Amino acid sequence: MKKNKKLTEKKVETFLKDANEALNAHPKDVKVRVTTMIDSDVLEELRAMAEREGVGYQTLLNLKLREVILGEKIVNKNIIRLISDKINKLEKKIDSLSKRA
Repeated sequence: MKKNKKLTEKKVETFLKDANEALNAHPKDVKVRVTTMIDSDVLEELRAMAEREGVGYQTLLNLKLREVILGEKIVNKNIIRLISDKINKLEKKIDSLSKRA
């Protein structure tokens, strides 16, 4: 039988802090705006990939460039999706709890 675990504010804060640290695991330099030309078929596929992975296409482009140029591996897309889903669920739970108070 599954135990009913209470979702306390402290647990939510801890989870969000840990999730934020996990999502920001790569040291990030200051982002710089650039203008470049990309073949339309490549951009179309990039946007489709980004949508499937649940991230913005510019974020995915940056991750792919890091992988190719810097040799960094992309964090497993399922982990990113899982963390994002959990954050969304926690935000909804926090909203519902705050409405009760």
